[in-house]
Amino acid sequence: MKQVFFCIILFLPSFSILSQSRFVNPFIGTDGHGHTFPGATTPFGMVQLSPDTRVDGSWDGCSGYHYSDKKLYGFSHTHLSGTGCSDYGDILLQSFVWEKDGAIPNDFKVEFSHLAEDASAGYYAVRPENGILCEMTASPRVGFHRYDFGAYQKEGKPMTITDTQNSLHTGIVLDLYHRDDLLDFEIIVANKNEVHGFRRSKAWAKDQIVYYSIVFSEPFERYFILDKDNHTARSGAKVAFDFGKKTNIKVKVGISGVDAKGASKNLAKEIPHWDFEKTKAEAVSSWDKELSKIQVEGGTKQQNTVFYTALYHCMIAPNVYSDVDGQYRGRDNKIHNTGGDWEYYTVFSLWDTYRALHPLLTIIDEKRTNHFIRTFIRQYEEGGLLPVWELAANETNCMIGYHAVSVIADAYMKGIRDYDTEKAFEAMKYSAMQDHYGLSAYKKYGYIPSDKEHESVSKTLEYAYDDWCIAQMAKEMGKNEDYDYFIKRSQGYLSLYDKETGFFRPRKNGGWYSPFRPSEINNHYTEGNAYHYSFGNQHNIYEFQAILADNDSLLAVRLRQKLDSLFYTKQKMTGREQVDVTGLIGQYAHGNEPSHHIPYIYMMGKKEMPYITQKLVHQIKEVFYTENPDGLCGNEDCGQMSAWYIWSALGLYPVAPADNRLYFGTPSFPKATILRQNGQTILIKAENLSPENYYVKQIEVNGNLQSNSLIYIAPPQKRESVIAKYPYLLGTKNTSITFQMMKEPLNPSNIALKSSPDLKKTKDIDHLRSPIIIANKKTFKDSLLIEINGDGVVYTTDGIEPNFYSRPYLGPFYIHETTTIKAKWMPYPGQEEYPPTEAHFYKVHAEYRASLMNCKPNSQYYADGEQSLIDGVRGDRNWRLGDWMGFQGQEVEVVVDLGKLRKINKISVGCLQDFGSWIAMPTEVIFEIAKDGGDFEVIGTVKNDISDRESENIIKDFTFKTDRYARRIRVKAKNYGPLPEWHPGAGGETFIFMDEISIE
Repeated sequence: MKQVFFCIILFLPSFSILSQSRFVNPFIGTDGHGHTFPGATTPFGMVQLSPDTRVDGSWDGCSGYHYSDKKLYGFSHTHLSGTGCSDYGDILLQSFVWEKDGAIPNDFKVEFSHLAEDASAGYYAVRPENGILCEMTASPRVGFHRYDFGAYQKEGKPMTITDTQNSLHTGIVLDLYHRDDLLDFEIIVANKNEVHGFRRSKAWAKDQIVYYSIVFSEPFERYFILDKDNHTARSGAKVAFDFGKKTNIKVKVGISGVDAKGASKNLAKEIPHWDFEKTKAEAVSSWDKELSKIQVEGGTKQQNTVFYTALYHCMIAPNVYSDVDGQYRGRDNKIHNTGGDWEYYTVFSLWDTYRALHPLLTIIDEKRTNHFIRTFIRQYEEGGLLPVWELAANETNCMIGYHAVSVIADAYMKGIRDYDTEKAFEAMKYSAMQDHYGLSAYKKYGYIPSDKEHESVSKTLEYAYDDWCIAQMAKEMGKNEDYDYFIKRSQGYLSLYDKETGFFRPRKNGGWYSPFRPSEINNHYTEGNAYHYSFGNQHNIYEFQAILADNDSLLAVRLRQKLDSLFYTKQKMTGREQVDVTGLIGQYAHGNEPSHHIPYIYMMGKKEMPYITQKLVHQIKEVFYTENPDGLCGNEDCGQMSAWYIWSALGLYPVAPADNRLYFGTPSFPKATILRQNGQTILIKAENLSPENYYVKQIEVNGNLQSNSLIYIAPPQKRESVIAKYPYLLGTKNTSITFQMMKEPLNPSNIALKSSPDLKKTKDIDHLRSPIIIANKKTFKDSLLIEINGDGVVYTTDGIEPNFYSRPYLGPFYIHETTTIKAKWMPYPGQEEYPPTEAHFYKVHAEYRASLMNCKPNSQYYADGEQSLIDGVRGDRNWRLGDWMGFQGQEVEVVVDLGKLRKINKISVGCLQDFGSWIAMPTEVIFEIAKDGGDFEVIGTVKNDISDRESENIIKDFTFKTDRYARRIRVKAKNYGPLPEWHPGAGGETFIFMDEISIE
């Protein structure tokens, strides 16, 4: 029965011979950690009508569906594609059959098998074990359901609904409780065919609202509120509709972020009929139109499937968010209008998609790119900032950087400018001049110290890239002062490069953070380690090479060594578990975005280095992209993972969006044609290509032999001037690129491709890096030796800004009191001045000493050692800054020796709770004292009174007052124990975070 069903629905779509959508397999990425969904959607559509097999927000349940699941809860109308956080799953419908004389069940989940499941572009179908055929298709703003109850089964036995001898009735349930926390809702039954209302929920987006309009093809006989006995403010959000003995029911669901009238308008405009097959055909046609923008030829069926499914995933998000009349809900939660001549969008996963997806869309979808940027500008005007990770009118502030500026600058530099360019630039500057998320420290020091903001290395590098993007656009617009300011800021990341280790390394209190382990995943990097961010300065790789080598002849050698240490190291990852870090080649992690551009950096070298790019890119395409459900090695992330594949299959890649360069790789198809909206055709050929012949012998562009490792994209506005400088480019005229392929690399001396002409040493690069202030620790008892690394440095010890007249550094010196040191390079004539390094050192009580007993802190949360518990420097609520000691799964025992017998008035122990991060308050703190040589006695116990349900970080002092004399004080903190069942990390060992034991 299942196999027959599968064959029937497999051939339901009717495709033309040239239909690219026939290769799309929406199941790719639904297994493993791809986090995609298989349901029906249209290109960039508001609706993603897909099956839901997960009711929680677990890691592999982010899209609502996972291939390993066996139970189907229903079909909701919004889903996220490949994200690492969970949201959406709005307006769930599920079909069911019930005994009229019995009670309607409250649990509608049903077993299903993949053998009875089918998915293609714009269509999804499943026949679960109850035999009900459920089919889905969609228009941009409307979901279309078709249910056939004719083959209903109960406990494996066929049942005939229409038989008057039984009391079976068909039904459809509307469940607004599904998944996210329900804040508010409305269900209005307008008549026997129509229901409308809204759902307001909280998850990743803290206040998301979806309005809906539901129309049934058949009138229902009655409806039931299934949760009327649920005595909460949310009761009544689950309703079942009884359709009697009707066996064929269609449902149309329009949605809107504006109001129910908007949802109804969307429905009436887009699907005014009940012809399911017509809507499905229109959905397929919309996919064929979009997918045909890139036409590949000569590949295998598997290659075509992987390619066009990747392109399909590139066109799921961002999602249109304005209604058919142009109205949308803005970032200020008010209703606005586009005027009807453009569409407003949502779901901007910019930390991911700025790298390859948005650059791809600038080539194949200029119109939508303009709409995206118009959306950015509206979000700036209505919400105060450009989007970071915007979702359904909510800014989640997830991930780092302000990468909307990269998308804008990349489009502008390519001549895509159908928006208010001055307003766009204003928004870019404004977003870059904030003081949040480490920007205050970044502006002050030129980099972010690790004791000022967590993930300091990653944030510094990504802010620097974004600033470089602003500088490029400023220069193009003739804004010279802005260019000078932001190009200078874009070089500040150099202060984090440690020549001794060869990595970008966190800095703390003016010096280097220690201990430093480049393989360790910790709070200094965003979803990665020092290896992954060793090439995080994608905008300035050439300048980076200048600090790798002392002369021009060693640049390529050092670059090769640095890249090889990433891909070919035998060192294993250490530190905390990071589920995003997958798809490993050495320490390279293709499953997460910071690594994506790195294989192409070999193209910037000399000799045999381009061949290494070709080898690695070929390996990544073959190993990490397959046609199986687990065919993605990491999160799809709204199209970024797939966009990397599309670029790489074409033989090109944008290492640094906004610089108009595409680096050559190795193509996957004998022929590919890109049809641009400006009328240009880009033809890419790979002659002599085979599975073994993936190395490039030579490249011709428009019939001319290419000598460089990249091709330029020239905006139409500057085409002639760019042609004069770079003859090989993409622009408005037709372009052809021909790769000659071969099996084995040629002798390095015969290699046709050369490195970029930019590969040369930058002079005086050291002055761009702030001096290193070196000391054993930041606290001391009597005196502390201070060293400053660098020649030509001036410094002060009174906290005043150094200048030309300040004391020159001539050698190590001692400090004896609490001191603030500031040091900076004294610039040569004509050089710019850069911010000073700043360090603070504290003199502490000379006689007290703390010792840990029978407990060991986690190596990532060690602060400055045991004495940091009594150094007078209290940890911040942002525990990631490194001043807390963290103990996992242990009781904590600390003994403080006061040096002599003293009268004790009060003892306080500071602890922190961030329960979402597994950090819990101790259940109690026990205080004990001992005199000289005596045993400890308990003098008091303080219980915890902070709930583990608190959502914010909380610092609590466990305080005990006494009037006893003691030489030693012992503090014991009892661990909370394993995380409870309701916690996403249920069963995991909790931490105690402790800092500052104060004694009066």
